[in-house]
Amino acid sequence: MKITSFATLALAGVANAYPSVMARLAEQAQAAAPNVKRQTPISIPPFDAASQYVSNQGAHKFVPPGPTDQRGPCPGLNAMANHNYMPHNGIATIEQFIDGTEKGTCNPIPHYTDRR
Repeated sequence: MKITSFATLALAGVANAYPSVMARLAEQAQAAAPNVKRQTPISIPPFDAASQYVSNQGAHKFVPPGPTDQRGPCPGLNAMANHNYMPHNGIATIEQFIDGTEKGTCNPIPHYTDRR
């Protein structure tokens, strides 16, 4: 933060003291990338409740964490552990995290599923 503030103040000083330097830098930046196109925004697919259903009943009914269960700062992982998509105690292998995330989000991970 201090470095960023210092750099901003330094550039502001250069711009005030030497406006031709800042103009030349702006021209060089424009010359380096004259035909840069802006990317179009990523379109978000529509929500379809039937095809994206994630169960929270039966085996995936909410069970609050017990006194020995571990939870971390990620609310998504905590919710998946509370619904038994991942080990309820909060301790899992990487493969269990990947499988639980895949089942709990209805969003298969293509590179992972291709290796099976």
